[in-house]
Parts: sequence; structure tokens; C-alpha cells
Amino acid sequence: MDKKFDAICLGTCLLDISTSGLDFNTFLETEPNLAESITYSAGGDAVNEAMAMSKLGNRVGLISRVGDDFIGRFLLEQAEAAGVDVASVYRDPDAPTAANNILIGAKDKRIYTISKNKTSRTEFCEDDVDYEVIRRARLIAFGSIFVHEKFDDRALTHLFQTAKQNGAITCADVGPTAAHCSLDGLRHALPYLDYLFPNEREAAMLSGKRDPDEMADYFLNLGIGTVAIKFGAKGSLIKNKKTRFFQQPFYVDPIDTTGAGDCYAAGFMSGLIHGLPLEACAAYASATGALAVGRVGATAGIESAKQVEAFLESRNKRMQITPCI
Repeated sequence: MDKKFDAICLGTCLLDISTSGLDFNTFLETEPNLAESITYSAGGDAVNEAMAMSKLGNRVGLISRVGDDFIGRFLLEQAEAAGVDVASVYRDPDAPTAANNILIGAKDKRIYTISKNKTSRTEFCEDDVDYEVIRRARLIAFGSIFVHEKFDDRALTHLFQTAKQNGAITCADVGPTAAHCSLDGLRHALPYLDYLFPNEREAAMLSGKRDPDEMADYFLNLGIGTVAIKFGAKGSLIKNKKTRFFQQPFYVDPIDTTGAGDCYAAGFMSGLIHGLPLEACAAYASATGALAVGRVGATAGIESAKQVEAFLESRNKRMQITPCI
């Protein structure tokens, strides 16, 4: 079967309202608070990964749910402008588009607020998935396995199993992890997952471990093929049953780390799509994540594959990715 897409990203598409330059020491005592900037942009795990991968030269489709409202239309316009195919995004007439309010203070201290009510994010489910599209992708990325309660073990198993049966690489991130979250309820789906991208906090909370290798082994013992644990400015640990290495970070002065983990995953998955070895995938991911934090907005700092390649060359690492044909 012809693979129309290099990647399909599934999960959240919401509005990020980013307010930067706040003084949290006086925030509650000042009215009005003066911000350096207030920006509106597409956000959410799936759209962040989709837009970043598309900017890196991949053919990417998005499967998500937005409200049938002006915010939803704005988000899809932004995704399309980045080259993402949004034909498979469901426009929900009954639930408004989700939004994320991000307050950014000094040293990138951030406060997130998101609605607990019914929105397009809470209603995303397997009925929104076009499996003909899934069958035509080289890689499937599920944004965050703990974000969508209606996407349970059975649904994720069906998704990853279908992808694997059609020769696709399967990837996922973890997402906001409350203390009660556990991978025990996803044991049927996890053996079909090739790559997982948890951050340090998520890995520690889920595994109950503090040692990075013990964290990684916890995920591998659940049947996941490879785990890449993101330690932010400290780098990342990549481990599977045959390989183990630590990717050193590229040090930058961050402006906004929103979406950095999603962009790291996007860079890693771009490397996988192009058949790069794991070490090169990790370096490419680290560079993509580093560039992402240079501007306010989840993917605003990502421009192109040439930008990432130039960044790597400036750090004495040569690498070139050409668009797939």
C-alpha cells in the first residue's frame, strides 16, 4: 500500500494563550499586570508534534478534535499553514475548542490552567480515528496516553496493532501525569508500542524509581521497544534491550519551554522516519528541542530541517535529512 503520510499524529489540538514576562512575586498584588507579550497559537501534544515534523520536511496528517467554532478554525488554519493535513480532524458541534492559559515568569517558571469542563480535548475518542488514514502512514504518534480518558487500553491496542500490522512505527508520549495514573491499565497496548517519550517527572512517578536506568527498565519490562526519557536541560536517556546511551543536551538560554518535549519527540521521530540510527535520532531530537525554547510558543522556534542541521553543525555535529519521496 502506498504510504501517503510519513507520520500521523493523534491527540490534542488546543489554543495556547501565552503571557510572558510576568513577575510572580507581585502577580496577585498588582492590577493590571503588565506582560512582555500575549500570544495566541496552536498547541497541544498532537498538533505540536505534527507542526514541528511538517516544518522538518515530513508529510504529516493530524487526527484530533476541535470545536466547530472560531478558535477551532484558527487552529486548523495554523496547522495547515505549517503544512499539516487536517482533513481528518473532527469538528465537534457540541463541545468548544479547548484552550490552555500559560503564564510565564522569570527563569521560565510557568503556570498552566486548562478547563475541567467538557471540551474538544475531553471528547476525543476512537470514533474520531479514520483507520484508512492510519494504514497509509509510516509512523503513528499518539500525543499523550493519559490525556484522553475515552482512549482506553482497548482503543490504544487497536490503534497500535493496526499500525504495526501495516508496517508503521508506533510512538507515544505520556502527558500530564497525576499521582493516580498507572500503566497497569494499558498492558495490552504497550507491547505494540515501539517508542515512548516520558519526561523525568512522568518516568519517576509511573515507575516509582529514582535511578534513570531503573526507570527505563520499568517501561521496557512492560513490552515497550525503546524508551527515551527526557531530562530537560540535563539531556535524555535512550534505552532498549540492546542499546543504552545518554544524549548530552545542547545548552541554550530558554525563553519559553512550552512544547519543548513535543518538539524533542518530533525531531526523534523525524530521524526514525528517515532511518537514522538511534544516536543520530537523539541528537536531532535534542537540537530540535533546543531550538523550540528560543521563542514564545510551542513550535514557533522551529523553522526547517536546514535550521536544525545548521544548529547541529554549529555544535560540531553534521547531519542532513532530506524530505521523503
